[in-house]
Amino acid sequence: VLGTLGWQQYQGFTVSKTEAASDIYASMLEGDDPEQLAALAAQLKESHSGSTYARFGAMLEARVAVEAGDLAAAESALRWALAAGDTRSDIGQLIQLRLARVIAAEGQETEALAILSQGSDAYPVAYAQAEGDIHLAAGRTNDALTAYREGRDLATELGQYSVVLDNKVRTLET
Repeated sequence: VLGTLGWQQYQGFTVSKTEAASDIYASMLEGDDPEQLAALAAQLKESHSGSTYARFGAMLEARVAVEAGDLAAAESALRWALAAGDTRSDIGQLIQLRLARVIAAEGQETEALAILSQGSDAYPVAYAQAEGDIHLAAGRTNDALTAYREGRDLATELGQYSVVLDNKVRTLET
């Protein structure tokens, strides 16, 4: 009986923590004040660091930082989100993709390409496109074309059609 009661209390505690994290994240989505968003993100990281909501909150924080032109803050938020969970999960791979784009924008192409070279089971086409974009921005059109072709081929294998990749391949081929 005590074991059952203890288990039920633990389940109730877990649900209430998850609901609290969900409420904070919902507040982040509703707000438009960057300072309030940063405070809520810090609260999520501190009080609910093991939750997916905290990772989502950090990703939202990073998006707002990128929109404000603060790439260092975006990188910091994404690195925290990456360290807070499994890097090979779908969300971990999405965070890696975003981190690679942010650090490439900061001029750290080698590190960005190293992140993308790990590959992705969840987002292989997006990884190939990001790799191509990084090469193209650096003026390496042949490497960019190779990455774009790989992404286009992966999209075809997955039964998708990427107009964007197809246009990028055709543009670089001509």
